[in-house]
Amino acid sequence: IGPLERDEQKTLIANYMRRYNKTLVPELEAKILGHEPARSPLFLRVVLDELRVCGRHETLAQQLDDYLKAQSVDALYAKVLERLEGDVGREAVEKVMTALWASRAGLSEPELLEITKVKRLQWAPIDLGLEGSLGRNGNQLVFDHDFLRRAVRERYLPTEQEQRNAHSGLADWFDYRDGWNEHDSEELPWQLREGGRIEELRELLLTPRALAILQCHRGSRETIDYWR
Repeated sequence: IGPLERDEQKTLIANYMRRYNKTLVPELEAKILGHEPARSPLFLRVVLDELRVCGRHETLAQQLDDYLKAQSVDALYAKVLERLEGDVGREAVEKVMTALWASRAGLSEPELLEITKVKRLQWAPIDLGLEGSLGRNGNQLVFDHDFLRRAVRERYLPTEQEQRNAHSGLADWFDYRDGWNEHDSEELPWQLREGGRIEELRELLLTPRALAILQCHRGSRETIDYWR
């Protein structure tokens, strides 16, 4: 979708706010319309999501001014993550976002909470705050787009070593939990490879039972790819 024209922006704002029985005062709408990056439908929607979810009447203009300092969708998501950290603490947000970033095909909510040890009371505001940016792959939570993924990487995983550590942590969790299902086959070998644990991946592929399960769930082409 290309940049929105002014009339399209106004229509989107009005329709969005009407959906939640809200309105945006003309002064604040004018600020949004005057911000060039807000011609992006995604940028505009994220700003409106933030104003709806966490906006306080007495500080709404100040909050909007802060969001409009962002000159890209990535930068806007950095502000969203910062706001979530203020709500529930940086540690909880970082753990959840890092686990989702490192996953290959997403994590179910029970998996996410078990991996991160984040309490449901901490997770609920994060889930609510990102409801328009988290999608579902079956029952698994995933990032809806790469803008949030990049913002998470830049904020929490800026180095290659930190990225490998995130993959390695998920590899440990999938390796040590009881049983082996299709999701394990999708995640464990891939996490070992992305975590740089090539020798352990080789040992896994040389285990007849593991190799048979992997081939059953993922097919011979993917299994062969891991040998390359």
